[in-house]
Amino acid sequence: MTNIAVQSYGSDPNQAPSHALPGGRPEGLPLSASIYDASVTYGKDSQAVVVALYEAVKDLERLVQPVPTD
Repeated sequence: MTNIAVQSYGSDPNQAPSHALPGGRPEGLPLSASIYDASVTYGKDSQAVVVALYEAVKDLERLVQPVPTD
């Protein structure tokens, strides 16, 4: 017989598995939330989190246009 351990995180949506990024899922910050979601799904040390972070940085850079200096 095989024993299987089951971890319950409760009903609090900000309570996350230990492999997620710290601090809970940020509300009102969609790029940070997407990175947090990737950490919950794949683990904070996964390549998926790195890819999500890379995509978020690209999105931010598109939003922040450099001010030309003359």
